[in-house]
Amino acid sequence: MKHLFLTSLMLLLAAGKMAAYSFEVNGIYYNVSGTKATVTYKNTWYNSYSGEVIIPKTVTYDGKTYNVTTIGQQAFYDCDSLVSVSIPNSVTTIEKTAFQYSSLTSIFIPSSVTSIHEYAFWFCTGLSNITVDSGNPIYDSRDNCNAIIETSSNKMVKGTPNTEIPTSVTALGNGAFDHYTQLTSITIPSTITSIGNQAFIGCSGLTEFIIPNSVVTIGDRTFLDCTELTTLVIGNSVTSIGSETVRNCKKLTNLTIGNSVKTIGKYAFDGCSALTSLELPNSLKTIDSYAFLYCSGLTSINLPHSLTGISNHAFYGCTQLTSVTIPSSVIGIGEYAFSDCTHLDSIVVENGNQQYDSRDNCNAIIKTSSNAMIAACVNTVIPETTTVIDNGAFMGCYRLKSLTIPDSVTRIGKYAFRHCSSLTELKIGNSVKTIDDYAFVACKNLSTVTFSASLYSIGLNAFTYCTALSKIICLRTTPPTATSAVVSSDTYDQATLYVPDESIEAYQAHSTWGRFTRIVPFIGAGPGDTNGDGNISIGDVTCLIDMLLESDELPVWADVNGDGHVSIGDVTALIDLLLESKD
Repeated sequence: MKHLFLTSLMLLLAAGKMAAYSFEVNGIYYNVSGTKATVTYKNTWYNSYSGEVIIPKTVTYDGKTYNVTTIGQQAFYDCDSLVSVSIPNSVTTIEKTAFQYSSLTSIFIPSSVTSIHEYAFWFCTGLSNITVDSGNPIYDSRDNCNAIIETSSNKMVKGTPNTEIPTSVTALGNGAFDHYTQLTSITIPSTITSIGNQAFIGCSGLTEFIIPNSVVTIGDRTFLDCTELTTLVIGNSVTSIGSETVRNCKKLTNLTIGNSVKTIGKYAFDGCSALTSLELPNSLKTIDSYAFLYCSGLTSINLPHSLTGISNHAFYGCTQLTSVTIPSSVIGIGEYAFSDCTHLDSIVVENGNQQYDSRDNCNAIIKTSSNAMIAACVNTVIPETTTVIDNGAFMGCYRLKSLTIPDSVTRIGKYAFRHCSSLTELKIGNSVKTIDDYAFVACKNLSTVTFSASLYSIGLNAFTYCTALSKIICLRTTPPTATSAVVSSDTYDQATLYVPDESIEAYQAHSTWGRFTRIVPFIGAGPGDTNGDGNISIGDVTCLIDMLLESDELPVWADVNGDGHVSIGDVTALIDLLLESKD
C-alpha cells in the first residue's frame, strides 16, 4: 500500500506540473482563483507567447467571467519572439520574473498597476522603452526618463539603456539595469544614496563607473560580469562592498575604494585578473572569504592597520603576489587565505601582533597560541617550535625544492604541500603522527619519502599524483592507519615500500599498504646502505660493485633507485646520492 500511495502521489505531482494553467482563451493561458484570473504560461516556462499579445480586462470560460488582475511569475519567460504586450487597466500586479528572458522591447504600465515585483523584467536585454501612465498612484516616469520609478520612495525600479536618471531619484532598485549589454556609460546623480543588488549585473559594455559620495550602500553582485569595466570609483560614504560586487570584471585596472569601507564581502573581486595593485582604506575591518580569489595580476597589497580579520581563501590564487605584511591589528586569519600564491617570496607578521608571529624570521605566519604554521612561501624556514603545518600552508609553492620538517611538528594538514611540484625528496620529522588528506597531492617530482616510527595515520590520497615517487620508507613497526588510497594506483606497482624487517608480513596483510607490489626490508640506513653499517658512504659503492661482480642473488635493500631489481644503475644512483648529500 505504501508503494502504491507514493506512486499515486508522484503521478499527481507530475500532472500538476504539466497543467500549468486552468484554461486557455484566444492563445492566452490563465490560472484562476475565485473571480480573478492570472496570466500564466503553457506547459513549460518558455516560448508560450510570440508576436503582439493583447491581454483583455476580462475573460470568459465555461460560462463564467473572470477579471484579469495579475501577470504571473514567468508568464512570458524566454519568449524570444515576443514583440509587445498590452496590459489592460484591470491588472494590479506584475509578479517577479514575469517577463524574464523575453524579447520584450517596450512596455506601458497602466494606472491600475500598484505592485511590480523585483526582477519582473530580469534579463530583458532588448527593453528600450518604458512608460508609466500619468494617472498611476504608485509608479511614475517623471521627466520622461524612460523608466519605472516608485513615487513614494523615489526608487528607480527598472530603467533602460536610454534612461537618464532624474536628480529626484534617491535609490536604484535590485536589477534596475541588469544585463543591458549595450549600456556603455551612465551618470549617477548625487541624490542617489543606495544601489541595489545586481543593479548593473551583466552590463558588459560598461567601461567606467563612478559611485558618488552620496551613495551609502551598494548591493551584492552589483557589477558582476561587467567584463569591459576598467575603472571603478567607490565613493567615500560606502561602508560595505557586498558579495560578488565586482566579480569577473576581468579588465578592471583602476580601482579606488572610499575611506569609509569597513567590510569587503565574499567573492567581491573574484577573477579581477587585471588588477595589479591594491590600496585598501584605513577604515577597513574585515576581508571576507574568497574576496580577492584569482586576482592573478595582483603583485602587491597594502593591508591597513585598521584590519582585524582575513577570512578563508581571501587571496587564494593571487599567483603574482610577491609579498605580504600582516599588520599588528589582525586577530583572525582563515584557512587557505594565501594558498596558491605561487610567487610569494615574503610573508611577515608585524611585531606586536597578539595572535600571530613570524618567529625566527621564518618568512611565514604562525599562530602564536598553537604554534601552527598557517601560511608559508618558497623562502620559509620552519622553526623548531612549530608543532603543526596547517591546511594549505605551502599549497602552490611550486618553486620549493627542499624543506626540512623539524622534529617538533606533529601534524601535517590537508593540502599542506599540494602542487609543490619541485620537491624531490622529503624527510618528515620524527614526531609527525598525522598526515591529513591530500597533504602532498600533485608533488609530481617527489621521488623519495621517509616516514618516521612516530607516524600513526595517513589520510586519503595524501600522495596521489606524485608521479615520480619510487621510494617510500616507513619505519613504524605497526603499519600506520590508512583507510583508503595513499598514492595513485600505478604508484603501488612502480614504487618500492621499505619497512622494518620484522614488519613485512604486517604491511603485506594491510588493506592499503598491502597494495604495494614491492615491500622490502629496511636494512641499516636504508636504500644505499649496502654494507649495513648504518651510514651511506663511498664504502657502500665498493660493496655494491662487489655484490654485482660476485653474486647473482642480491639483497633487496641494495635496490637504490627503487626499480625493483639490483643492477649497475643502482651504482650510478648511489653515487648521485652521495654527491647530492655532499652538496
